[in-house]
Amino acid sequence: MLGAERVVGDYRYAEIAEELDLPVSTVRGLLVRVRKTLIREMEAWR
Repeated sequence: MLGAERVVGDYRYAEIAEELDLPVSTVRGLLVRVRKTLIREMEAWR
């Protein structure tokens, strides 16, 4: 997966990481956690 760029909205992971002064791996992990939480919450809501 070298060279792969993921995009959230119009922002690349690297741009988010730079803005928040975090490593890209941390941004990736946080987004995974948020997606899982959102899916779980939406399932309960339906």
